[in-house]
Amino acid sequence: MRSNSFTICCILLSSWLSGSLGSFGATKLNTGTTTVSSIDLEPINGTMNYRLYGKKGKDDKPWFDDLDSRHIQCVRRGRCLEVNGTHNTCFGSKLPYALTSLSLTDYRKEKELNEALGSYYALRHVPKCWAVIQPFLCAVFKPKCEEINGQDMVYLPSYEMCRITLEPCRVLYNTTFFPKFMRCNETLFPMKCSNDAREMKFNVTGKCLTPLVPADNAASYYPGIEGCGVQCKDPLYTDDEHRQIHKLIGYGGTLCLLSNLFVVATFLIDWQNANKYPAVIVFYINLCFLISCVGWLVQFTSGSREDIVCRKDGTLRHSEPTAGENLSCVVIFVLVYYFLTACMVWFVFLTYAWHWRAMGHVQDRIDKKGSYFHLVAWSLPLVLTITTMALSEVDGNGIVGICFVGYINHSMRAGLLLGPLCGVILIGGYFITRGMIMLFGLKHFANDIKSTSASNKIHLIIMRMGVCALLTLIFILVAIACHLTEFRHSTEWAESFREYIICRISSVFDENSACKIENRPSVGILQLHLLCLFSSGILMSTWCWTPSSIETWKRYVKNAARRLSRRSKCRNIRSLPKLGPSARILRTRVDSL
Repeated sequence: MRSNSFTICCILLSSWLSGSLGSFGATKLNTGTTTVSSIDLEPINGTMNYRLYGKKGKDDKPWFDDLDSRHIQCVRRGRCLEVNGTHNTCFGSKLPYALTSLSLTDYRKEKELNEALGSYYALRHVPKCWAVIQPFLCAVFKPKCEEINGQDMVYLPSYEMCRITLEPCRVLYNTTFFPKFMRCNETLFPMKCSNDAREMKFNVTGKCLTPLVPADNAASYYPGIEGCGVQCKDPLYTDDEHRQIHKLIGYGGTLCLLSNLFVVATFLIDWQNANKYPAVIVFYINLCFLISCVGWLVQFTSGSREDIVCRKDGTLRHSEPTAGENLSCVVIFVLVYYFLTACMVWFVFLTYAWHWRAMGHVQDRIDKKGSYFHLVAWSLPLVLTITTMALSEVDGNGIVGICFVGYINHSMRAGLLLGPLCGVILIGGYFITRGMIMLFGLKHFANDIKSTSASNKIHLIIMRMGVCALLTLIFILVAIACHLTEFRHSTEWAESFREYIICRISSVFDENSACKIENRPSVGILQLHLLCLFSSGILMSTWCWTPSSIETWKRYVKNAARRLSRRSKCRNIRSLPKLGPSARILRTRVDSL
């Protein structure tokens, strides 16, 4: 009984060991000096898969005497084709072998194969991809072929040759432009195989396709197309839309600048009387708008727009300031952003001072806060400006011709621009509301005491302040809505532009191609945004559109004319000849006039 049990145990043990060894052998088979991987290579486009699985004993000869046994997996059975003359080339470079084969492709005629291979010239518009994929395409479409021991054998492109194309060619990798067999499946391509096509030298260089341009800086590369970046001129807008925006900026900025200049000049010619709060705050608001408009209009000087928003290689500026570029972008950013932010702060102070005046506080009490107004109004924008530049969030915009915060990083624009705008609405709105309530109370009081002049004056103030506050609120809300619209749809626009680029590359030789950008930003929204900006500056200048401003200019002109007349008389007196004591007496009388 024990003998039978022992026998059964031995049989079971031997069966288990044989199964285990058989399973291991399927994973890795040691055949003398030949090691064969466990991965079975699939046929490429229906070609016959050739693998060596036979044992090589001591007396056995290898199947191919002149081929190293460890490279047997690098070849397949095929049919060699002799190619001579001009056809023995691939992408304009001569093949380093005389025999090739059609066995790795679906084509049966050399003409068809050359036409298919020629379609891949479109990849030259992805320069980094073009540099690495040419050897691989030649190894697939025109592989080396030779007779080994009476059989035609085709050399397979290696898995490494395919793998090196993935990253540079990723923009087209998941499109129909790349056939399935070129997607670097390790069951299609053997590993660690040498290939003569890998050593070929090619003369056809890559070329960026409009609207992309060659980029020197890796930070300017368009995602997926290394070596090329987006041109300065915004491709999401047409040429006609560019002209419309430039005209609007030119006319709107000029009109806003002249309006603010009038206010600044009006204050300066009567500074001794005008330097009082809250009126002087209007001067600082208009001064800020004036400098900001200068930043907007600099682009209209010769060659300035490209210098402001473009890098040296012709790509759009972003993440400024950067080394190797001039500071024109940063200077324009400071002129526009710093002084617009300062204008917001001064507007809040205007509502604050006006609220205090409406409450009946004495002038001296407001004037004493002037130093604090200046400290906050100039230092807070400075902190925000330095923060933006320290984070390198200054970006160029080709269509509006300036550099500003967060054209790429929308969260930074929301925090550094929309945040202060919302603060203006909340704080300024609070003080305006309090002041309006106080004025309505005073108006009712004036009506009760039947003071018509006081009631009319209060009514005028309410109307002016109310209209100004309402229009300012509308302009800010519309501007915020324009920014939020851009934030919401920017991903769609970017994806549509990417599809357009891929379409252009894939169909570069198709005359009937209908590639276009499906989703684009609305030029009307951009125009509305710009109108709100320049209209705000003009609105702030209306505080000086009063009869008192006209009287100020009249006095200034009269005084200037009187001074000019006196200088003219003095000049005439000095030109008189010396006639002795009587002439000196005459000059004295004239000088006394």
